[in-house]
Amino acid sequence: MYSFTTNTRGRKTMSKGITEMNGSELVAEYNRLAIVSGINPIKAFRDKRAAIRKIEEMKKDPEVKENLKHDRRSKIAQQFNCVRGKVTFREKLLEHFWAHRDRQVTKRDLIKAVYGNNSAGKSKIDMVRAGLEATIVKNKLPYQIKKEKNEKTKELSFGFYVK
Repeated sequence: MYSFTTNTRGRKTMSKGITEMNGSELVAEYNRLAIVSGINPIKAFRDKRAAIRKIEEMKKDPEVKENLKHDRRSKIAQQFNCVRGKVTFREKLLEHFWAHRDRQVTKRDLIKAVYGNNSAGKSKIDMVRAGLEATIVKNKLPYQIKKEKNEKTKELSFGFYVK
C-alpha cells in the first residue's frame, strides 16, 4: 500500500507502506525512528515479520510521535545521522553536496558554503569531506564522492553522486 504525503515544500510525495518495503528499507525506517527517539540504530532484522512488528510498535509510541514532529533535519541529514538540533560543518557540507548532487562543485564553493568565506580553512574542508566519505563507507550508503581536477585552471572539484 502506498501513501501520499506532503513534504515541507508543499509537494505531494508517494511513499511505500512498511509491508511493501524490502529488508534494507525496513532497517532504514527503523533507524530513522530510532535516531529520533534516542535508541541505537541496528544493522539487520531477524526476519521481515519482526521488522514490521518493531516499526509499528515504535510508531505507536507517543514519545516517538512527538520527537518526529520536532525533527527538522532533512532526509539526507537523517541518513547520515547528523546530530539533531545542532548544525555541524559536516551537515552544511552534506546539504550543499545534496543541493548540487550529480555534478561537480569547486573546492572554493564548498569552503564558502561551509565556512561562509573563501579564506577559511582549505585543509579543514578536506577533513570534513573525509569524515563524510568515511560515513558513506561505514554505513554502506548508496552514495559516492568523486574528486576531479580541472586541467586548465588546476582547481579541484568534488561531486556527490547517487550510486
